[in-house]
Amino acid sequence: MQKRESNLDNSLKILVKSSAWVFVGIILSKILGYVYRIIVARYYGPEVYGLLVLSLTIIGWFALFSLLGFDTGILRYLSVYRGKKKYDKVSYIFKFSLSLLLITGIAAGILLFIFSDIIAERIFSNSQISIFLKLFSLTIPLTSLKAVFFPLMQVYEKFEWVLFASKILDPLVKVIALVALIFLGVNSINVPISYLLAAIVVSLFAYLFCRISFKNIFKIKPIKNKQLAKDILSYSWPLLFFTLSMFLLYQVDSFMIGLLKTVEDVGFYNAAVPIALLLVTSVSLFSYM
Repeated sequence: MQKRESNLDNSLKILVKSSAWVFVGIILSKILGYVYRIIVARYYGPEVYGLLVLSLTIIGWFALFSLLGFDTGILRYLSVYRGKKKYDKVSYIFKFSLSLLLITGIAAGILLFIFSDIIAERIFSNSQISIFLKLFSLTIPLTSLKAVFFPLMQVYEKFEWVLFASKILDPLVKVIALVALIFLGVNSINVPISYLLAAIVVSLFAYLFCRISFKNIFKIKPIKNKQLAKDILSYSWPLLFFTLSMFLLYQVDSFMIGLLKTVEDVGFYNAAVPIALLLVTSVSLFSYM
């Protein structure tokens, strides 16, 4: 009984600690995010800001399908087998997921790159979106990397580093890169380039952190386990539809404005949306644990 109470107290302390880190991370993320949006709007105007929002919406759909719901499934199965101290299966899940998502991520990136002109001209009647989509397509495989490395960090309770990478490092690199590119020459292509640079830096940070902190996971040569792979797939793919529905809930408004009106209207609309989304910030406080 005493041991159970001790475990409960420890779990609650971890939960409170993680929530505090999440709160700080979200505050800094919001500040840096608003700074980035202000810079884009100030130097490039609402049209480029609208192009950015529409491009992120489209890239989000391709990235979601490439992940196959694994971003949630990986976290679940890594947690289960780490708790059972079956590190060979932890290593297998990690390496199997990394290999699969890299393949699907590269495939999704290639598809978006190929169809970017068609999406830009036939759907939105704006050829400028094409170059944004081509550059953003390079970030999809990097999203796949983060979808595997971040859950591994969370499972080993390194949530503060996940928060640092996703909520602080990512927007900070975007701001610094965009400011530097503006000084080199004001051009709208600087916006997707800053996103690409941030994705590269965050992915590299996550890889190096996992490589240094979890050496055994990389060293173990796990036995191929088809049943475990099948279990992860059967658990994960239904979650894809849930994630997609939530993504549509937040993005369908911007997509429809871009479809029926202009990218400039999308830019004006999304100047207000981030403020409204502050209402759901509290939901994120406990999500990492």
